[in-house]
Amino acid sequence: MLGKIFFGGLMAAVLASCGGGGSREFETGTVNGGGTQPVASVPASMELTRSAPTVSSDGRQTVRLIATVKDSGNVAMSAVPVSFAASGTGVLIAVARGQTDANGRAEATISVTDPVNRTVEVTATAGGRTARTTVDVVGSSASISGPVSVVVNTPAVFRVLVRDASGVPIVGKAVQASSAAGNPVNVPSATTDSQGAVDLILTPSRIGTDTLTVSAAGATGASDAAAGAGSAGVTKAVGAGAR
Repeated sequence: MLGKIFFGGLMAAVLASCGGGGSREFETGTVNGGGTQPVASVPASMELTRSAPTVSSDGRQTVRLIATVKDSGNVAMSAVPVSFAASGTGVLIAVARGQTDANGRAEATISVTDPVNRTVEVTATAGGRTARTTVDVVGSSASISGPVSVVVNTPAVFRVLVRDASGVPIVGKAVQASSAAGNPVNVPSATTDSQGAVDLILTPSRIGTDTLTVSAAGATGASDAAAGAGSAGVTKAVGAGAR
């Protein structure tokens, strides 16, 4: 219970024999003879947890976020407003419970509208305290296909396909390409088309094996080609962080 001692119209709130456990709300008392304002517990610690470390790039999956607020006595605090936020763009946060419950917990979910593989930082804030966690957006891929054999000084066309976690074409994303052997690589279109595709042109300037690497939507793809005869196709697709 909250005991009150008055000195010349001024009130000092004294916390007397608080037992029984459970959660604690913001406590109020009369100050200078009128009105009420908080005089007791404020958040001393905060934790933000997630139901999974990753979320699918296709936007069909959500990850649950739980913020837990406690006072200086490590007691869960109820009725504390909590705000959630995420870094970058293309991220949706749906708040399921914006104030802490009897267990000191507020809750939200996160999903994405931008299929780029990346790491999103999520924050929860309450009473001047902030907790952080990260969720990785995963599942998008970039693949490259074309001839395994090319002719020196003769342009060869390779096709790049960019897909989200469900295999749906990713439209309008920039594609970067490079040659391990230093051969000229030209990408005529700056971004993927309605099929999530873009063509690139390799013009080998020397005999030998080359590896073409492309990156788009946070994913990479690679294809080997050797200067010489032949036109059999090969495709390699790898996710973010791979070769």
